[in-house]
Amino acid sequence: MGVATEEGIRLMVRNILKDEFMIAVDLDRLTPETRLIDELGLDSVQLLELVVSLENEYLFVIEDEELDTKLFESMGTLTKYVQDKISGAECEDVS
Repeated sequence: MGVATEEGIRLMVRNILKDEFMIAVDLDRLTPETRLIDELGLDSVQLLELVVSLENEYLFVIEDEELDTKLFESMGTLTKYVQDKISGAECEDVS
């Protein structure tokens, strides 16, 4: 299982972008403010693949009703959500 720190999650997302989507992103460029859709150009299929990869890596499930575009607004919103899921904390309502 990957490391669930902010840095560990960023590294995991960067590796998914590079290995699965062939999108090369420097880790320095993948900041909490990085907009996954607007800046990196991820489409809906890639977002779902990203969700599945994160679920598999960190052993949690994102329920359908939790999926919202605000979850993928930025690297920061996604990272916080993943950290909350792993820690068992109530995930902040992103709607």
